[in-house]
Amino acid sequence: MKYLLIVLSLIFCLVGCESMPGWKTSEIKEETAEVITMNYIPRSSSTDLNPGMNLKGELCFTMSSNTIPERWVIVFRCSEHNQTFGIQNRQIFDRVKVGETVTLRYVEQIEYYPYAKNEPLKSTEKVIDYHTKQVIVKDTIIER
Repeated sequence: MKYLLIVLSLIFCLVGCESMPGWKTSEIKEETAEVITMNYIPRSSSTDLNPGMNLKGELCFTMSSNTIPERWVIVFRCSEHNQTFGIQNRQIFDRVKVGETVTLRYVEQIEYYPYAKNEPLKSTEKVIDYHTKQVIVKDTIIER
């Protein structure tokens, strides 16, 4: 039985050898973006009283409370990729207006495979996400 497991694990390793993806980030890039909308969501809290049953089969009530902190959300549309995305940041919210153009500094999150399936000497890369590092508003740099 022990030898069967060893043989099966070797077969799975040899047959199913796909290269695992790696991730890396690009150098810092820069582009402009337009402010599309701005939303302020105030702090809210709620308390609920929920009926239930304990382990003895008796009716009991459970109190639960939930607090949502206030948020300042700015939605941008970037000029190069034409994608919309939101940032939660009060400093940026206080400095921009709808329709204003800002400069973004960002990095690309890249997924890569060391070797492509049909071309063993060529690696494949694909951008899977963008991460904003800085927003420049009226020559003021705001870190994220």
